[in-house]
Amino acid sequence: MSPRLVFGLCLIPLAAACGPDNDGDGVFAEQDCDDADPAAWLPDAPYAGVLNAEIPVFCEGYCARSVAGDVEVNGSLDTDLSALACLTEVQGSVSVTASHALTDLSGLDRLTEIGGFLSVSQNAALSDLGGLEVLSVVRGGLTIAENGALLSLLGLRRLAVVGDGVVIQQNHALGSLEGLEQVSTVEGGLVVADNRSLTSLTGLTGLQSVEGDLYLGDNDALPGLDGLESLRQVGGDLSVVNNLTLTSVDALEALDRVGGDLTVNGNLMLPTRDAETLASWVDEIGGDVLIARNGP
Repeated sequence: MSPRLVFGLCLIPLAAACGPDNDGDGVFAEQDCDDADPAAWLPDAPYAGVLNAEIPVFCEGYCARSVAGDVEVNGSLDTDLSALACLTEVQGSVSVTASHALTDLSGLDRLTEIGGFLSVSQNAALSDLGGLEVLSVVRGGLTIAENGALLSLLGLRRLAVVGDGVVIQQNHALGSLEGLEQVSTVEGGLVVADNRSLTSLTGLTGLQSVEGDLYLGDNDALPGLDGLESLRQVGGDLSVVNNLTLTSVDALEALDRVGGDLTVNGNLMLPTRDAETLASWVDEIGGDVLIARNGP
């Protein structure tokens, strides 16, 4: 029903009963979800299926709208995500892939919850995750990968629930993990790998438990594991491998349990005695211990 038809349903003698039309769009306040905005009047009608080609018209007429399926942004928008400004919730997954003109995620500023996974990958110009500041729940996994210009994860600073694994990989300009402080438990695995400029794990200071595997590998500029001081347990394997400038694992002193294997291998500047000390700190190791090819 168009605004003009809704207006036509209110006969002139009964106009007072219809309430005000503050924005002059022809839709009275009783039917208008935002009577201050003449471009927004429709109540939420969840979009079913995969939202992709129809992204440019998704918000037309809507104050707020959800998606019952997935949202796929894969180069379909030129410079920003403003066409998704009404989006509040996605019951499926959200992927932003190979959208090379995006420098941030502005336009997703009202998105609070994702029922599936969130994947942001292969976006060549993306420098930060601004636009995700109200996102608090991702019930699936989180993947931030292969974004060569990405400098910051601060747009995720309200994210508290991640229902599956987290992958932070091949973001070669990323210096720290600041922005993930609210995450205390990762129900799947955690991978931090091949981030060439990563100098700190600051941002993981609230992390207490990784239910799956924890893999820290090939982060060539990482001198220590500062940021993991609160970590108490890893349910699967713990692997610290091939971090060429790693000199300390002291941040893992509070680690009580590793459910699988403990591997410290190929960290050429980490003293072998420090790797062995790490193994001695852990009260329970469910699998094998491999300490090899570390420093003298």
